[in-house]
Amino acid sequence: MKKLTLKSREKIERVFTRRAAKYDSESPWMKHHLATQPFIPEPFGGRQALDLCAGTGLITKALVEEGWDAVALDLTSNMLKDADILGRVVADATCTPFQSSTFDLIVCRQGLHYLDEGAAASELSRLRPKEIRLGQIVAPNEDSADWWSDLFKTLAPGRKRVYMPSDLEKFVDKLVGTWAVNIIKFSLADSFSQNFKHLQDRNKTIAETMVRDMPREIASAMDFDGDVYRQDWEVIIASAID
Repeated sequence: MKKLTLKSREKIERVFTRRAAKYDSESPWMKHHLATQPFIPEPFGGRQALDLCAGTGLITKALVEEGWDAVALDLTSNMLKDADILGRVVADATCTPFQSSTFDLIVCRQGLHYLDEGAAASELSRLRPKEIRLGQIVAPNEDSADWWSDLFKTLAPGRKRVYMPSDLEKFVDKLVGTWAVNIIKFSLADSFSQNFKHLQDRNKTIAETMVRDMPREIASAMDFDGDVYRQDWEVIIASAID
């Protein structure tokens, strides 16, 4: 399987080691019910759940509180070290240490964009859960996606792509087997200044300049006003069909 390259891994670990202590307070979406509840279904099967790219384990903890036996997996040990959960695994999400069919449910919220898609699809296919729940913030159009990609070179080094509407459906099509798919869409308000808090001075200036000089059509596409913009989400619920 294709793991993250050493260079990509180092970039991601460096960024999230710095962000770990304050990560959950960086943006309102982290704990917003619209961006959490779709990933926390009632337990089914053997109640085994895996939270990929789990970060601080916020979703994992909620799964445990709902009755799941949940494991948080993340590449960065500092993100997981303060997680108030028992099951914590530091590993690459495209090459996990688990056997096939271990988990009934696998969730991944705002993490797929750091992974090689082919490798992620192969690993999810190998793990063979009964259900997969994937959530991503999506750009409203290609021009906006290009602008965000440029911003993320400063904001989140190591990030591989920006998702567009329907990209998650295309990802599910790469999975082995047959899946019944449901899509949840919603929008939240977010703040650029909140998302820039973790940046060092030079990079913060670069990011603020990009926002200040944002093309009018980009601003219009995401209802940008002052510091606030519209953040569009898609959540895919894919249930395996035997």
